[in-house]
Amino acid sequence: AAAAAAGMTPTSRTSSSSSSSSSSSSSRGILIVGGSRAHLGNAYILLRMLRQHLHCRLPIEVVYYGRQELDPAAAALVRGVIAAEKAAGQPRIAFIDGLEAQKRHIGHLQPHSEDVKLTGWVAKVHALCWVTSFQQVLLLDSDNLPVQDPEVLFEAPNFTSNGFLLWPDFWRNLWMEPAVYRLLNLSVPWEVNPKGFLAAESGQILLDRSAHADVLEWLWLLNSHHEVVYECVVGDKDTYRMAFHLAGKGQQYVQVAAHPQELLGDVGSHVSSNRFFHLGMGQATPDGAALMFLHRTARGKFFPWCAAKRRLHGSCQPALLTLPVAQEQLEASVRDAGAMRFDADSIDAHWHVNNCVAVVAGNEAPELSSNKWAMPLPACNYTLGQLPIVALPPAAIPGLPQYLAALDAVFMEAQQ
Repeated sequence: AAAAAAGMTPTSRTSSSSSSSSSSSSSRGILIVGGSRAHLGNAYILLRMLRQHLHCRLPIEVVYYGRQELDPAAAALVRGVIAAEKAAGQPRIAFIDGLEAQKRHIGHLQPHSEDVKLTGWVAKVHALCWVTSFQQVLLLDSDNLPVQDPEVLFEAPNFTSNGFLLWPDFWRNLWMEPAVYRLLNLSVPWEVNPKGFLAAESGQILLDRSAHADVLEWLWLLNSHHEVVYECVVGDKDTYRMAFHLAGKGQQYVQVAAHPQELLGDVGSHVSSNRFFHLGMGQATPDGAALMFLHRTARGKFFPWCAAKRRLHGSCQPALLTLPVAQEQLEASVRDAGAMRFDADSIDAHWHVNNCVAVVAGNEAPELSSNKWAMPLPACNYTLGQLPIVALPPAAIPGLPQYLAALDAVFMEAQQ
């Protein structure tokens, strides 16, 4: 990172035009990085939901790093899905060892050392930069579940215009330090735009790699020097913004405008406390009109922890989904931003009855969207920031209860 600050550019690779060009479906696909029992188990659940419930036909690459990450039971589940597709004559899932790509690339990159450890966030970025064969790629965390076929995202106007799309986090600059921006001679974004800035949430990233090969070089430079960069930001998620600005493409760094939703789990009947806990975050479609992703960012995301929890009469499925929330609402509603536990009086689960109008799936949401999405969010007389936090039952979103039931069935099968 210090080399970049001093003016050293990353290793050169050919970059095409700065806007996303039309692409055949064969150059589009989904990239999932997941090793270890937990992450491969989640990858299996994601594969099952994409193929059997959403009927998504995009090709998929599942990347792990070395034999030590291949838990036998979890790897067998993933290979079972791959074998089923081969048997049907439609092999569209690849299972890739990212260390093989490391052997081909890492030793030839300067000023990168040869001993870059490909684990955690660094492995995720390495797979995006050096392993995937897709030119237009949807990078998904293994614990992140699309609730509708994600292929439609490749035609979203803000992606086709810019070749990049990222989603926001709940927070502005919580757990972030400005030092790395100043080291790189970049403006500190929350100082430039203190009210409008939201940190990134990289559980889902849409990128045209052919349009932004120069951005990928900067992205790899930043994350391969994680010992410096991660001292100031949480993992990879805000390095995408830095990389676009370092490449001189700040205008093409695009985040979805809609704030995320809280996914609230109940504590289970074995606990006599009237509380909810943070289960994850819901992310909207690019226009904010419908639900697109359920990202299980809490501990309960890990398989088989959810199945074990069910034995205690708890749940790993959301009991409630809030309307989009801002940092101020969360700060006023939880005692600890790390624990994210909500007392019942901080959540209003009834407000929507008199203040929201359901939108029928397949119909256009008035004044919200020119697209037709599955799982449209209700139209509400809602002001971002209002308290207590407004929450909806899953039944308020058409198709979501059926999706959650299918997901629960996959969890049950995997546990068996």
